[in-house]
Parts: sequence; structure tokens; C-alpha cells
Amino acid sequence: MSAAKTKGVAIVTGCAQGIGKAIALRLVDDGLDVAISDLPTKQDQLEAIASVIRRKGRRAIVVSGDVTVEKDVAAIVNKTVEELGQLDVVSHKVPTEHWVQLAHVPLDDCECRTLLAEAPP
Repeated sequence: MSAAKTKGVAIVTGCAQGIGKAIALRLVDDGLDVAISDLPTKQDQLEAIASVIRRKGRRAIVVSGDVTVEKDVAAIVNKTVEELGQLDVVSHKVPTEHWVQLAHVPLDDCECRTLLAEAPP
């Protein structure tokens, strides 16, 4: 099945389970393609989620990394843009004290949007 025209591309961190997973699936249902990320030890869970997303007709890539490590954050962003062509939304579901600057992107260069997602029952 080929993917429908995307409404955008999102990175979702902390995506292997729980709220991060719910956010990724909601964004997909809303028409976005996603780069899903979590720690490398959660690769199998991420691959399973990516399979679900692809069956929904959206593009999904798995980009494992540790968001407390700046080079990992840069790799997540770079791989997303390289493979999915753009970056419109970042959903960061990791405790904020563990976040490094998102590849030093000036906010003036970003269109900021707030998305509210309801967790599935």
C-alpha cells in the first residue's frame, strides 16, 4: 500500500510504549508520517510500532537514540529529514531535564504548533 499525501512529518521520542506510543499513533491517524525514537534497548518495540503505522498507510522510520546525548539528537533530526524529507512537529515524551537542544535550531526558523492528543482508552 502506498502512503497517502502527508500532512507533515513528526519526530516522537519516548515512543516505545505508553504516552509516546499513543502520541505517535494519533499523529499518524491525523495524517502525519513519523520518525519514532526511544533508547536502543527498545528497538524491537519500535519496530513493532513502525509496522502498525505502515499498515495504516503512513511512512514510519525507527531512529533509536538517547536524547540526553547531543549527537544522538542531531542524528535523529538528520535521519528524519533525510528519509522523510522534512520536519514539522516534534513530540518529546522524555523528562525535560534529560533533553538537549534540538540540533540548535533557532525558533525563528520553526513554525510552532500545539497538538493535543487523547490517549486511547
